[in-house]
Order: sequence, then structure tokens, then C-alpha cells
Amino acid sequence: MRGRLALAGTATALRLLDLTTPASPVILWSRTNLDSPNAVTFGEQTVLAQIGPLLYRFDSATGGDRGTLQIGNNDSLITRGDFIYALANNKLTICRDADYLELVGTVNAPGSGGAGGRPRQLVLAGNLLYAQHNFGFNAFDLADPAVPVLAKDFKSSQAGWRDVALTGTGWALAADGRNSTADGPHDVSL
Repeated sequence: MRGRLALAGTATALRLLDLTTPASPVILWSRTNLDSPNAVTFGEQTVLAQIGPLLYRFDSATGGDRGTLQIGNNDSLITRGDFIYALANNKLTICRDADYLELVGTVNAPGSGGAGGRPRQLVLAGNLLYAQHNFGFNAFDLADPAVPVLAKDFKSSQAGWRDVALTGTGWALAADGRNSTADGPHDVSL
């Protein structure tokens, strides 16, 4: 979501929606030639979608093609300024969304989605980028956004981390459980 706009990646399309009237969303544009985006996010003037090993860039106003870049399979995308961060098992890929899509580099991001193959999630907070994994999260310092530095690899005894939401108070809310598969009890932790 960005303001009143939402990106929706489905099994058959990528859509930009206007949610000014939530009960009656308006489709601003739709790209029906795309299959099952793994992840979607907003750039500064673009929309980004990860499909298989390709990162697609679209004009946010029209949905027109603005280029692709092969970066490997990833679970999650997030942007900060003109930098794009893509998260996969054990790897954080850094790209730049400028005149063209540019691969800047990769850094180690310890962890995986566990036995359940759960997608890893990214969350930004100021100069920190949090990358959730099945036992906790990595915290990357983005003082130089082109070269994230792993500041902390937090590991808990829970093997079923699903997502992390920052509260803005120095605390985070985490959906977690004893195992990384969909079965068994799951909790919310602060």
C-alpha cells in the first residue's frame, strides 16, 4: 500500500488499485501477461514485481514496461529511495531503480524460510532493514544503502517466525511458532 494505492499480485495478473472508496476499489491498470508474482512493491516512480528469477519494473502511472533484470528467485522486495532490496534464502540482493534497473550487489543474509519454505519478509525502519527468517531476523545497517552491513542476526528458540511488524517504539510484533510448517500452534510475540 502507498497512500490510497494498493498493488495486487495474483495468479494471473498484477494490478494497481485505487482504494479511495474501499468498498468500491478502482483498477487503475492491470498487467494480465504476468504469472504469480513472488513479491511486489512500490518504487519512487515505478512498480516492481519479482516473478521467478526476474525483477520487472513498470511505470506506476500507466503500467507500461520499464525493464527487467535477472536477480534470482526471491521472497520479498522493499525499496528505500532508488534502492531495491530483494531477499532470498541466505542472500540479500541490492539493485538500483534509476534510468535502468541495475544490479548493485549481494550480501549474506543468514537464514531461510525453514522446512515449510515460508517466504522471508523485509521491513524498513530508518537506517535499519530487518530480514525475517525462520528463527528470528537479521538487522542490516543501511548507512550506505548500496552496501548493507549485517549488524545483528537475532535467533530465538522458536523455529516458526512468519512475519515481523515494527511498532515505531523500539519494539516489534512477531508472528511465530514452534516449527516452520503450517501445522501446530502459532503465537504473537512482542
